[in-house]
Amino acid sequence: MDGKKDQEEEQSQPLLMRILVRMALGIALIMVMNTCFQKARIDITVGLNPFSVAAVSTLGVPGVVMLYGIAGCKYL
Repeated sequence: MDGKKDQEEEQSQPLLMRILVRMALGIALIMVMNTCFQKARIDITVGLNPFSVAAVSTLGVPGVVMLYGIAGCKYL
């Protein structure tokens, strides 16, 4: 019974709220990772622009990984 109740609560959470939470966490993670890379003197940064925010808002943490993967490709 609890599984069904959890599933109903998850579906009742508004889509906009989930997107906003992913966006906020993604932006915070990008800022933290940029700072960590800068302190480690690694020249990989991801800018905060509408495209990166859109990627993070829709994909979440995998979107952050994707952006850093794209930024790191210049060193291959």
